Amino acid sequence: MSGKKIAEVSFVIFILCAALGVFIMFYMHSDAQRAAEIEAYLNYKYGITVDENEGVTFNGDEFSLVTSDKITVLGICDYFGEVQMESYVNYYYADECVAQINEKIGDCFSDCVIVYDGISLSELASFQYNTSSINSYEEYVAVTKNAWETAQEHKYWYKISVRVYVRESDYSDNVNEAIARLQDSDEYFDVFFFKVPDELFDLHKEKGVYAYFGGEALKDLETGLDRETCVELEDLISNNAGMEDKYCQWNRSGV
Repeated sequence: MSGKKIAEVSFVIFILCAALGVFIMFYMHSDAQRAAEIEAYLNYKYGITVDENEGVTFNGDEFSLVTSDKITVLGICDYFGEVQMESYVNYYYADECVAQINEKIGDCFSDCVIVYDGISLSELASFQYNTSSINSYEEYVAVTKNAWETAQEHKYWYKISVRVYVRESDYSDNVNEAIARLQDSDEYFDVFFFKVPDELFDLHKEKGVYAYFGGEALKDLETGLDRETCVELEDLISNNAGMEDKYCQWNRSGV
């Protein structure tokens, strides 16, 4: 084969390789491929799937989605869909936050419901972390604590906040004992104590609610309730109706 022919063939091969490269880059950057990468990440790290009716929505490198367990997730990914930051980690460790407080003060009450609050008493439901450095509950608490300590304003948004619900009929001086225990252990979490009507207390118990997060999961609480009870529930969650006492490491005004 002549040198000219070899050059022509080489040029054609180069063009084909370049076209293939462009196609691969375009495919890898497509929303469908990026979404697949994000779904694979969530399944690997947390064992969850994305709600197939919602999918993943992109705004530049920012993404949002709803999981199959109806939790809204916000995050940031790179050009190829590799997750850099996400918010589901807050929900993933919510049960361990609740367990920590229950272990310390749960026996102060004949019955109580403890709820991690990521939407009203804090903003952790939407706060995104670089989760490559979070692989345990202890690391999660350390990262949230650092976010709280370094926040320039609205510090309470970044503090793990936990609600303790007690029936109105059972609310007593046992709360003082619970607060004393939290103080003695120098508890980092903010803990808020509520007098709750029996109907709302039983609702949380029956449905196993242990965390407040954005998404459809909270709306499920309203299923089957009359309008008056729905209003009471909204008042409890959004307006902190029934709050009686609180424990925190610093003066948290406006709550």
